[in-house]
Amino acid sequence: MLQWNAAFGSLNNPEDNPAVAGKIGTVAPPAGPAGRVTHIHGLGLGLNKNSKNKDAAIKFLNWLSGADAMETYALGGGSPAMAKSITDKISGDRPDLIKLGDFAGSYGFVMNGGTSASALQIYTLQAEQFTGYWSGTKSLDEALQATSKGMAELLK
Repeated sequence: MLQWNAAFGSLNNPEDNPAVAGKIGTVAPPAGPAGRVTHIHGLGLGLNKNSKNKDAAIKFLNWLSGADAMETYALGGGSPAMAKSITDKISGDRPDLIKLGDFAGSYGFVMNGGTSASALQIYTLQAEQFTGYWSGTKSLDEALQATSKGMAELLK
């Protein structure tokens, strides 16, 4: 079981994972004491006012926010926020994105309190460790141990 949908594309790819491809799916998060909720975060990009290449940076940011970049990112395994026209276009390759959008719209919330002050550091730590595992540069045990140690430090 994975709680993060980022691996869906690879897990559902018959060349990468023939044992599970076509046999997996996404489901709404289970209901707990606060009801059925989920947190889906987005990462944003910006332009530093001291940038030496503002025109090129603006051109790149404009491309990143366009349909071609979103489609490329989604087909590469990412989960960008997308317009329905793009989601519909790639739904055959990424059916998980349809459900992800539905779950976010129905059960999503804005996180405050708890880990929110350290949220970026926590996401960064998890992304670094699990990307290492998914890319084969570290074992699952190594990723979990490093994540656990890092989270204990961040949440003191």
